[in-house]
Amino acid sequence: MKFPLDDNLCGRSLSSSEEYLVAGDVQQGGGFYSNMCQLVFPTDHLDEKAKSVLNGTVQLNCENIPHRVYKEDQLQ
Repeated sequence: MKFPLDDNLCGRSLSSSEEYLVAGDVQQGGGFYSNMCQLVFPTDHLDEKAKSVLNGTVQLNCENIPHRVYKEDQLQ
């Protein structure tokens, strides 16, 4: 089961010790849709799909790129 992180991460810069992935299955509900919500991630901890989708610097505008964000250990 996958657990979406809550909206209080919006606007945060995550430290390199926090490993997060970007997952694209927003059809099952949840996700970040807040106006101008932006999440910044260390790209070292993102999978290749997420890197290609977000092109390097990982900044999610939740209105335009409504991907759900998961902790890595919750993807298993």
